[in-house]
Amino acid sequence: LKRFAPVYHAGIPRLLAACAERSHSQFADLPYAEQTAFLSAIDAGQVDGLASFFTLVIDHTMQGFYGSSAHGGNRDEASWKMLGIRDVMGEHRH
Repeated sequence: LKRFAPVYHAGIPRLLAACAERSHSQFADLPYAEQTAFLSAIDAGQVDGLASFFTLVIDHTMQGFYGSSAHGGNRDEASWKMLGIRDVMGEHRH
């Protein structure tokens, strides 16, 4: 996924700058509710230029959490255990 490095290198500073502009605070310093509201605004397209980046971050997060642990995500098959699904070998994970 190294091909996405430039997207992240550009997108993260834009996200942080937009947050500072809107809230006059750094994202990490905001209370959870305000962080969530800011991310919801991005998701709703209310923050210019960040919707496609945010969609990519969500996609990569979901791939990492729900994908195969063989690819470096889903540590200890946590999401598979949570969902009670079978792996590709048909063995039930508890």
